[in-house]
Amino acid sequence: MPDTVDGLPLHPLLVHLPLVLVPMLVLLLLAYVLIPPLRRRVGWAVVILAVLAPVAVFFTRWTGKSFADSIIAGTSGAAPATPEKAEQIAEHGMFGDWLLWLTIAVLPLTLLFGGLERGRRSARARADRPFAKKEGEDAPPKPIDDPAAGGRKLFMVVIGVLLIATAAAAGYVAFKSGHTGAKTHW
Repeated sequence: MPDTVDGLPLHPLLVHLPLVLVPMLVLLLLAYVLIPPLRRRVGWAVVILAVLAPVAVFFTRWTGKSFADSIIAGTSGAAPATPEKAEQIAEHGMFGDWLLWLTIAVLPLTLLFGGLERGRRSARARADRPFAKKEGEDAPPKPIDDPAAGGRKLFMVVIGVLLIATAAAAGYVAFKSGHTGAKTHW
């Protein structure tokens, strides 16, 4: 894959994708985890963003490494980077690395939380079904209690806390990555 488009470095063009997708993912994840009535409405958007965000970060990071190498070596059309600027570029790259791993970690947690939520909804739908009265009985049979409800709820709380913490860390690291990149350039 080329790292320039019409002579311009690709990294400054791609950098806007993760800086939009990651905060959107964080906000939707917070709504998804903390507001149960919204889960059915935002669930697919959360999953799509949980897939797109790490992909955007990966390609931005990949082009960024190539761009950083050209800046440090002085092949980007400017003078070679000073040691201070090289250190700033390294710090920016470190935040990009962390952002990639954090956004990757969000995906399985999101899928696990979503699977547990779907199981919870399915169990609730089974419990809400009307039961027919059998011949010779005065009252309809009681619905079968969901034996996994307590464990599922506890597991959802634990996964939800992990998901919020990971998403919040990703949002913070996305901010720091963008800030250090802008500071390096300007």
